Amino acid sequence: ESTSSNNNNKHTLKSSDMNSNNLSKHQYLLQNTKGKNYNKVLTKNIYFDAKLKSLQVKKEIAQQKLIIEKKTSIEKRK
Repeated sequence: ESTSSNNNNKHTLKSSDMNSNNLSKHQYLLQNTKGKNYNKVLTKNIYFDAKLKSLQVKKEIAQQKLIIEKKTSIEKRK
C-alpha cells in the first residue's frame, strides 16, 4: 500500500510540475504579446483557430459523404 501511494504522489507531483511549467510558458507568452504586437498575435490566433475549425468541418463533411456513398452502393447491390 505504501508503495502504491508513493507512486501516486510521484505521479501527482510530475503532473503538477508539468502544469506549472505550461502555465509559466503561457504567462511568458502573454507578457511578450502586450503592447503593439498584441493585436497582431490575437488576430493570428483567431485566424488560425477559424482555419482549423473550417478544416475540421470539411473533414466531417467528407466522412459523411463517404458513409452515404457506402450505404447507397450497398443498397444498389440489393
